[in-house]
Amino acid sequence: MESTTYNTNTSLLLQQALLQSARPSVWFDSLKESGVLREMLPEVFALVGVLQEPLHHPEGDVYIHTMMVVDYAAGICGQAKNPYPFMLSALCHDLGKPPVTETGKDGRIHAYGHEEAGIALAHQLLTRIHAEADTMEYVENMVFLHMKPNRLYRDQSKVKSTNKMFGASVCPEDLLLLAEADHYGKRDASPYDECRDWLQERMDLYRKK
Repeated sequence: MESTTYNTNTSLLLQQALLQSARPSVWFDSLKESGVLREMLPEVFALVGVLQEPLHHPEGDVYIHTMMVVDYAAGICGQAKNPYPFMLSALCHDLGKPPVTETGKDGRIHAYGHEEAGIALAHQLLTRIHAEADTMEYVENMVFLHMKPNRLYRDQSKVKSTNKMFGASVCPEDLLLLAEADHYGKRDASPYDECRDWLQERMDLYRKK
């Protein structure tokens, strides 16, 4: 009974923090500092101290990046078709980095395959908070695809590639919002307008096909 109550409370507190706070990171930081985060959300706690390549992530470790993504996402979640699952996706998007992060022979840090690795960890977290099946499907799909929009823009990929991405997404509109939050979840992020416009043009083409 205590476990059920604890999980229910965790879910309610998490939903409140993600949807009602302009800066959800304040809540997560307070849990981390008090030692509660390790027990309540161990998948999120595991991000603490996981290094990232400074060239791409000068802000610091994966936890810091995730908190910046969550805070940015909180400012745009009103645009999302599924606000709470969208915020959960922002929280979970890089859960796969701890098990796959390595330093290469050239000294650079990489986390190849973290999108795939994150699916099971997101499922684990969502199961603990008793998320609905459709929420789990949405978040796991977003975790898997979160790198694709910005990567396709960077590569100036063909329409066929963006159509394939949108077709694989449970909610293409929200996927683009998550990609924007991920871009801005770092220190000194570059302007995103050109990327946003390019992706929106591709979205329009996808919707017309």
